[in-house]
Amino acid sequence: MKHKATVFILAAVVAFFPGLFSGTSFALTKGLQAISLYPATDGGPYVGIWGSKNLDKLKWEAGTLAVYAYRPYQLTQNGNRVSGILDNTIVEHFYGQLGIVDRWLSFGVDVPMGWWADFKDPNLAAATSQNKVVLGDIYVNLKSELVRTDRFGLAVLPFMTIPTGNGKEFFGNGSVTGGGAVIAEVRPVDIWSVSLNAGIQGREKFTFRNADISNRLEVGLGTAVQVTKPVSIVAEIASSTRLSGPFTKKVETPTEARGAVKWTMGKSGFLASAGATGGIVRGSGAPTYSIFAGLGFSPARREHKAKLVQENINFQDYTVFFAPDSATVTQPAEAKKICDLSDKIRNKKVNIKVVGHADPTGPEKYNEQLSKRRADKVAWFLKLLGIDPARVTPIGKGSSEPAGDNTTAKGRAENRRVEFNGF
Repeated sequence: MKHKATVFILAAVVAFFPGLFSGTSFALTKGLQAISLYPATDGGPYVGIWGSKNLDKLKWEAGTLAVYAYRPYQLTQNGNRVSGILDNTIVEHFYGQLGIVDRWLSFGVDVPMGWWADFKDPNLAAATSQNKVVLGDIYVNLKSELVRTDRFGLAVLPFMTIPTGNGKEFFGNGSVTGGGAVIAEVRPVDIWSVSLNAGIQGREKFTFRNADISNRLEVGLGTAVQVTKPVSIVAEIASSTRLSGPFTKKVETPTEARGAVKWTMGKSGFLASAGATGGIVRGSGAPTYSIFAGLGFSPARREHKAKLVQENINFQDYTVFFAPDSATVTQPAEAKKICDLSDKIRNKKVNIKVVGHADPTGPEKYNEQLSKRRADKVAWFLKLLGIDPARVTPIGKGSSEPAGDNTTAKGRAENRRVEFNGF
C-alpha cells in the first residue's frame, strides 16, 4: 500500500506540472533567478547535489545556508563582461525536509532570502547601483527513494518553484516552474560516495539580450569523502543549460565548481558546513566566485547510536599479505580486504587484534619491528575507514608464529602477513 500511495502521489505531481508550465505568471515580471547554489534540503553528504538516501518517517532536517556571491549576473559578449547587473549578493537559504513514508517519500522546502542585492537596472542607460533586500522564488520538492543497497542508491525528485521573487531584479522567474530529477549514487566504500543528478526544469520562455532562458537541462556531480569520524570533504560541479540546443551558448550555460568541508558537531545533532565556488562558465547565473557557510540540525543525528550485534566472522578470509621487507599495502586486492573487513565489523559487537608477522629473513629484533609496523599500518587504514581506534589493538609477533614453510619462497610469502582476531 505504501508503494502504491507513493506512485500515485508522484504521478499526480508529474501530471500536474505540465499545466503549470503553460501558464499564468501572476502578473509578475518574467525573468530569471540568478542563484546558482540551492542546498539539498535533506541533510545528505553533499551541499547542492542530492544523495539518494531518503529520510525515514517523521524524521526531519532543518537548517540555513548563507552565500556571498561576486558578480552572479553580468552582461557579457563573447564570454567577456560588458557591465554588471548583479555585482554582489548575500543570500540566506532557510530550508527543511520531512520524512512522510519510510524511505519512499519526503517533502522539502527552501526559502531564499536576499539580504543584499547590489543591483543595476540593465534597461536604464545611466543606471546606478541599488542595494536591495529581496525574496527569491520558494523551492519545494518531493523525494522518493527507489533503490537502496550497501553500494548503490536510486531516487527521484519532483520539484517546483513558487514565484515569490522579483524577475526584474533577477531574483525570480516570474512564473511557476517545475520538473524532476533522477539521483544515482554509488558508495565504493563506506567513507566515499559519488552522486549524479540529472533533471529537467520547465519554465516560461524569457529572452534577455542574447540569452534564451527557457526549459532547462540541469546536471550535477558530487563526491564526498569522510576523512575522520566527524569531518568530510565535498567536491561538486553543477551546470544548467537550455534543453533545446544544450551547451551551445555560454551565456545560457552557467556552470560552477564547489568545494566544502562538513563537520558533525558531536552528538548535538548539528552539522556545520563551509566552502567556496568558482565559476567555470560565469556571469550568466554562476558567479565569478562565492563563499558559503551553513548549519543544519536533525534529531536523528543526535539520537543515532550504532546498534552493535554479535555475529561470527571468519577473520582468516581477511588476512593481508606484504612484499618482502615492506609495511606498505600495495596490492589492490589486499587493500580491498581491509575495506571489506571494516564494512563487516562496523556495526558488530566485536573488537579486533591486528597481529603482524614476518618471515625469518634478517635479525629477529628487526622482524619484530617490521611486523609491528605492518600491524600499525593496517590499524591506521581501519581508523581511516571509520572504525573506532579503541576497538583495534595492533600487535607485532616478529617471525615467531609462521603459517608457512620458511624454507620455501611460497611459505615465506605466507608468513609476511597481518591477521585479525576478534574479542
